[in-house]
Amino acid sequence: SSSSSSSSAARSGSGRVALRRVDGRKADVVRQVACDGADIVYLPSGALETWYYTLAPAVRLFARGGSLIVVSGQPSCTDGAAGVRVAQTILGALGCRVLPSRPSGPEASGEDCACASGMAPSAVPDASTEVGGAGGDEHLAHRLYVPLRRALAGLGTDFRPLYPAPRNVEVPLAAAEAAHLAWVACGASRGQAAAAAGTAAAEAVLASMRAEGSSGSNAHISAAVTWGVRGALQAGGADHEAAAVGALLGLREGLYAWDPARTLERHGIDVANVVCASLSSEKVWTSFAPDVRQKKISNLVCAGGLGRPGECTIALCQSLLGVNRPKGKARLGAAVGVLRQVARMLLAEASLPNLLEAAGDEAARFSAAAMESVDLVRLGSILHDTDLDLVEQSRVV
Repeated sequence: SSSSSSSSAARSGSGRVALRRVDGRKADVVRQVACDGADIVYLPSGALETWYYTLAPAVRLFARGGSLIVVSGQPSCTDGAAGVRVAQTILGALGCRVLPSRPSGPEASGEDCACASGMAPSAVPDASTEVGGAGGDEHLAHRLYVPLRRALAGLGTDFRPLYPAPRNVEVPLAAAEAAHLAWVACGASRGQAAAAAGTAAAEAVLASMRAEGSSGSNAHISAAVTWGVRGALQAGGADHEAAAVGALLGLREGLYAWDPARTLERHGIDVANVVCASLSSEKVWTSFAPDVRQKKISNLVCAGGLGRPGECTIALCQSLLGVNRPKGKARLGAAVGVLRQVARMLLAEASLPNLLEAAGDEAARFSAAAMESVDLVRLGSILHDTDLDLVEQSRVV
């Protein structure tokens, strides 16, 4: 998890260079190495994204001590240059002075790497973000979560670290907790934090299922609903907020599952049936009489437009994959806009006793928080345009 390529005595003044390799897997070892200091610190490519909460405080300690930080190795993506930009973005956000990249092209040799040395002049020390201070560097890591998600979406990376670390945790709930703490650290309301957490949980489990080769559309829709609800409830969301998040992610997943050879009405019914069954299995509106609860769930999946089953899925498919769909950069903007409207509509429908207005401030804040946790990289890929500007479209709040 952490090793030395030189003497174990760090920076003793003996003229020897202290080199440390840190990958973030053992938090206590990382903290000790960071406190000891080093002349050169090597981080494997992808470690900053994966072990973000373990490494962020350590990286700031290394930078404050003047260490040269090198991020290199086999990148998590096939584009090494993109991996370098991701690492540079995270290092810069943490306050490090990022060094210019080496030239690329035929004259360049060796593997791509990102380097930083010391703290950037603009990184003014803040006692509340120092180790041992009120809140510590972990609080800073939470506050940087949303800005980093926005910035890295533009680089084709869906930044979604797990809290406290990606080991011995239930992935969707760890992703939900990371989003929840990030929004709380930024002063968000309980409802906003719940919307972000539920969306993060659903997106995390869907990413895991795709990575494992799962291809069943109904299974994906069901998982999106289930973990959207559970993530929102874990974050303290009310029943109507959790139900709205689950329905949003389940109905949105219907967009990815649509086979154009099938009619949209039939597809909407099929998606609605899965969403209804999944919501019925979760712990929302359990104090209602069974028939009233089922009616509420049925109304939720028919919300909007003509009130057909899966209406929101139908609207998404028509708007984003239909004949008259927007072109170029406008497509992702339209996608975010439609999803935002769907989120508002679902929250209003799920609220009890239907007193929320879809155009009201609470619904707007809820939908904005949910959109911040949506996997925009995946959404952009289904639109099949090469000129989508993810950086601009990710700034939805």
